[in-house]
Amino acid sequence: MPIKEQRHLSPDGLLTLVVKRVLTTNQGLSDGPEDWAIGVEPGPSHTHADILANTDELPEDEAVQQYIEHILNDKSILFLTYKHNQLLDASPLDLTYSSFQEELESQQKYLQPDEHLVFRYWSGEIIQQLHYREQD
Repeated sequence: MPIKEQRHLSPDGLLTLVVKRVLTTNQGLSDGPEDWAIGVEPGPSHTHADILANTDELPEDEAVQQYIEHILNDKSILFLTYKHNQLLDASPLDLTYSSFQEELESQQKYLQPDEHLVFRYWSGEIIQQLHYREQD
């Protein structure tokens, strides 16, 4: 099934999963071939169809569809970054090379006093929240 432009609103209305066609840049000019960008708004984090295809060893359209289905069906954990209680970014958590617990421990090290993180599913179910704490 060919990739199509899509927008999916999370049940709580906080997040939007966006699939859109983009032009790749060549030396700063938007004259490269078209590509597909997939991301969760708000925020700049996104991935591309060719990256998903290479990672999953699938054709681009299948890799994108699988990625979308995993997010929408709560098979992917989403990682939300807040600063001063304002949502700045949201993206699926990549657990290819680490466990969820390892990811929590790693993220805790880099939190700033004005930041907190929320790990949740698309449905809105919160798995874990991390807040800044003084390092020992």
